[in-house]
Amino acid sequence: MPTPTASYPPGFNDELRDALREWYAPSPENHPWQRLALFAPGSSLRTSLNRVLLAGLDALAQEDTQAAQVLRLRFIDEMTAYQTANRLSVVEGTIYKWQREAVEKLAETLWRLESDAHTGQQQTLTSRLPAATYTRLFGINDHLASLRSLLTAPGPPWLIAVESLGGTGKTALVDALCRSLIADGEVRDLAWVTAKQQQLGLGGVIQPVEQPALTSTELVQSLAQQLLSAEPDFATLALSRREERLAQLFRTKPHLLIVDNLETLADVHALLDYLRGWANPTKCLLTTRHNLLAEADIFHFALPELGQQDSLALVRHEAQQRNLPDVAAAQASLLAPIYDCVGGNPLALRLVVGQLHVYPLSTVLADLRRAQGRAAGGLYSYIYGQAWQSLDENARRVLLAMPLVNPEGGDLDLLAAITELPPDPLRNGLEQLVRRNLVDARGDISQRRYSIHSLTRTFLHEQVLQWKG
Repeated sequence: MPTPTASYPPGFNDELRDALREWYAPSPENHPWQRLALFAPGSSLRTSLNRVLLAGLDALAQEDTQAAQVLRLRFIDEMTAYQTANRLSVVEGTIYKWQREAVEKLAETLWRLESDAHTGQQQTLTSRLPAATYTRLFGINDHLASLRSLLTAPGPPWLIAVESLGGTGKTALVDALCRSLIADGEVRDLAWVTAKQQQLGLGGVIQPVEQPALTSTELVQSLAQQLLSAEPDFATLALSRREERLAQLFRTKPHLLIVDNLETLADVHALLDYLRGWANPTKCLLTTRHNLLAEADIFHFALPELGQQDSLALVRHEAQQRNLPDVAAAQASLLAPIYDCVGGNPLALRLVVGQLHVYPLSTVLADLRRAQGRAAGGLYSYIYGQAWQSLDENARRVLLAMPLVNPEGGDLDLLAAITELPPDPLRNGLEQLVRRNLVDARGDISQRRYSIHSLTRTFLHEQVLQWKG
């Protein structure tokens, strides 16, 4: 349904006339009004459609009592035109004229109510999203289009995971997607739950997020607060009853559920069991640094880093926002070393720009390459720290060998030659790295090639040696 305007869209008048005539007809299987913000699921689709009509008639009665009365007598009380004319003391031809005019007025009234409801719905849904941490995003149009297609399709996939290395903008992408879907009326209801426990400031300081760790119980409580708190008995509902009502809500009305930073959960499998029970027609969108490759029912959406053109556009934009006009106007050749050092990782690119208020670019990049200074240490710890600690010795050995692989990638035979690991330890280590998005696996059904991001390559030169020591 397009964004409501002051005038109702083509065909709405005809849909209204049919709905009035079918007041007592059997409930249809579906109806275009199901996408209206005014529409609320009831015991049957017919009941819900009639509730919309009654809301419109009540509003119309405040402006034109006669018009509302004519429609009630004709369609709800099922009076003939002749009977209605007698009731209102007019000739029968006048009733037909008043009825046409009343349907027109009701269409205008209903669409005005829809416009108000749509605006209120937008505000409510947008209030559930986190505060935006960006003013503009780069290189995301194709990703937005792909994800939108997946989420608005009537069937599966029901669980979609946006997966990538830390700092690549998963949360920002999903946030922008949700705002776009809300603005276009493509999502009826949504809830956003985050598992994030820390964030990196652009000065390189890792800051804890003041919220409890997300458990299955916390997930239910957060969703219930967002979606059920308007119910009269909400405050007295036990957790089990809240679970039941959420399950019923998700199975009868399509929702969009977002779980951000899934990798920080202690028990991912328990949470996924909840989401699977709620899926269809509800869809779940997850962001995670880990590839959930062992989960057969999850659609894996790998978010790549930015290309050089988009990366430099982001650098210039950040420089303008931070009042660094010399950086914003710099020639591409002067900014290219930033991309060579950190690749297309948006968080790293923004951190570099943030340091340019204090240091020249050469110093900032040298600090990153040598893992010197608070900014570099904070960046590496935020993106790689937890992943590095979770790797076994074979995986660490494979990762330390990756800078020797051409940026275009190498195959298993090359990795075996570089690491000197037997096949099983090599594959076990490589699988750990791919699952954590520390190594990219690309190619086709005939061959896979393995590579690392430019930032990972820079990180491996110095910082990991300090941790290893």
